[in-house]
Amino acid sequence: MSITTLGEGDPVATSVDVPTGLLCTVTEGAHSGWTVDDASQDASPGETVSFTNTRYGSLQITKIANGAPAGTTFTISYDCTDGTNGTVNLGGGQSSTINDIVAGSSCSVTEGDQPLYDVQIETSPATIVAGQTVTVTVTNTRKTTSLTINKTAVGGTGTFTFDVSCTGGGESFTRNGVSITVSTDGATASATVTGVPTGLSCLVTERVPSGWSVDRATSNATAGGSVSFTNTLQPAPVVVAPAPEVEGVQESGRATGRLSTSCQGTVRVTMRNGTSSAVTYKVVVAKKVTRVRVKAESTRRYTTTGPNRSVAKLMLGSKVLAKKRVPGSCAVPEVLPATGLRQS
Repeated sequence: MSITTLGEGDPVATSVDVPTGLLCTVTEGAHSGWTVDDASQDASPGETVSFTNTRYGSLQITKIANGAPAGTTFTISYDCTDGTNGTVNLGGGQSSTINDIVAGSSCSVTEGDQPLYDVQIETSPATIVAGQTVTVTVTNTRKTTSLTINKTAVGGTGTFTFDVSCTGGGESFTRNGVSITVSTDGATASATVTGVPTGLSCLVTERVPSGWSVDRATSNATAGGSVSFTNTLQPAPVVVAPAPEVEGVQESGRATGRLSTSCQGTVRVTMRNGTSSAVTYKVVVAKKVTRVRVKAESTRRYTTTGPNRSVAKLMLGSKVLAKKRVPGSCAVPEVLPATGLRQS
């Protein structure tokens, strides 16, 4: 026996002649894409059995999260006209499928208030199609803003570089090497850093260039705000050239000197400055250089040591006044001082 329906939700009835006194079992066969509330029912002649067939579909909710930190999830609600409803928690790139929704039902998908995100929901409400899965996509995009850095240069012009680091709520943002050029002394120039997630706290650090001072090298700011720095060019240091060393003859006399060496490595120097101003001698022993200053019209003695066979020099400027080699060893005397005996 077969029964043909006339329209969705419209009941259709049929009857069968059955001898009285019997017990009957009525069974509905399987139909692709349909479910039945009770596929096999018992009845006596004269009684009525009823079967309800329903077709179902599925709802898939997909989440896209642009700019959200890893591990962030969002709560999404769904409510269908057949009474199916609930919530799912999804992170970016995740999906959830709700099955057994009556075909033809309308399902609305919503997400709660998201102050840090722009929310876009596609194909909601969605109509469930029998035997198919209907997809609703919920896209969250992180809200961003900008941060303005102002630079004032006093006493000169130049290019200044900044690093920006922002954190908050498990999120971070970094932008290094932000450059600002001030082309006029006393003027202010600015740079705008874009793409800063809203709600973060930022630290702006200047790479202070050589020769400049700054009112503050770091400054705190909130995403969407601004910070200001003032740099002042420092005057170049005045370099005083040292007076030239006196070489040889001066206007009021001469600067002279002599040196002697011993086999024990001792170097003795005598410096006589006969000029009217102080002069600086150089005592060079091997690679060691010692500068000795001698006042005007005075004599100074200086003693040092050096390795055997090294060269000792007394210099005034580039002029060598005296030069002598340190002996390699001490000669053995013919007569031993302690005994008076002659060496054989």
